[in-house]
Amino acid sequence: MSNKELSYKEYNKKSYAVRGNKEKYESKIKPIGGRWNPRMKDGAGWLVPKESLDKLKLIIESVNGSDISNRKQSKFHREESQNNDDSDSNSDSNSDSNSDEDKDEDKDKDGSDDDSDDDSDDDSDDDSDVEDDDVEYGSNIISRNNLLEFDLKQDNQNKAQKQKDEKLKEETRRLQTAERREKEGRQQLEKKEREGREMEEREGREMEERERREKKEIEGREKKEIEGRESEERDGREREEREGREREEREEREREEREGREEERHKEERRKRGKEERVKRDKKEREVFVQAVDLIRD
Repeated sequence: MSNKELSYKEYNKKSYAVRGNKEKYESKIKPIGGRWNPRMKDGAGWLVPKESLDKLKLIIESVNGSDISNRKQSKFHREESQNNDDSDSNSDSNSDSNSDEDKDEDKDKDGSDDDSDDDSDDDSDDDSDVEDDDVEYGSNIISRNNLLEFDLKQDNQNKAQKQKDEKLKEETRRLQTAERREKEGRQQLEKKEREGREMEEREGREMEERERREKKEIEGREKKEIEGRESEERDGREREEREGREREEREEREREEREGREEERHKEERRKRGKEERVKRDKKEREVFVQAVDLIRD
């Protein structure tokens, strides 16, 4: 920035880069669309739209112009005080020269004339510089007045915009309150409907649970009855089978006993026949022996 308080240059197709003291000039740059960007290349600064170039120039001229005029005024006062000191020193030298010799006085007069000529030339140059400074100072005053008018206009616009924003915020709050109340009403209605649906669903589930339990109990009773009948039938079949097996075993034992008795009877009969045959054979042998004895006797 060198000696300028504010400076600007083209940054991109849409914006200018403005650099200066943020805290000091933020209130002036922000109303014309300036946005502070600490990450810009070549250093932090504001990005100002190109549409606000005229307003930006006014602000920069006012800020930099007032600074230049202040510096020039201080310079002018320093030169004026220096000229006064020079004149005082010349008057002292002139009073001292009056007490010297005539030749020295003449020489001093000639020298003082030369110095006065030089001083007159310097004064004329200073006058021209002062006139230039006055012209520039007047232009700066005009720029400041324009800036003050711009600031006043900007303040009025900001106040009007602020009033619009406040009205908009009030309307927004009113609408939000109405929407919130409407939303709360809908939520309460939805809550009641949801509670009603939940109650109906709960009653439906309880009814289904009761029906399921009753059905289960009925099925359990039917199952027990079926199992009882099947158990009775199974017991009846087992009893019949057992009785059949016992009857068959009894019949088998009886048959075996009968066969055993018959076999015993057959054995007894065979034994009797064998005994009778032995008796007959013994008798026959005795008869033969007797006959043989008789023959021998004879």
